[in-house]
Amino acid sequence: GHSAPATTVVWSPDGSMIASSSSDSTARIWDVHSGRMLAMRAHGGEALQVTWSRDGSRIVVATPIPGVRIWEVGRDRRSLHELDEVMKRHVPWQLVDGRLEPINSR
Repeated sequence: GHSAPATTVVWSPDGSMIASSSSDSTARIWDVHSGRMLAMRAHGGEALQVTWSRDGSRIVVATPIPGVRIWEVGRDRRSLHELDEVMKRHVPWQLVDGRLEPINSR
């Protein structure tokens, strides 16, 4: 698991995975049924918060620097690929009640 306290733990939209962020500078994806870690990404600083896109294809991680990082969940569910800067500008996210959410997710 994480080597420092988790800062956020959220279920995937389909309920099959959990994403977690931590002050150990990582975001991780976990399989709900087995409890096994499926993927991990390290960040340059504390991973303050994580949330899923509405369709479960991406996670967004809030970090102090560079701010928001968007990771695409691989089809194998065992890999995370960072979206490039152009893609990031086309994925609408907003801060709602102190939490990152995709726009129109409510």
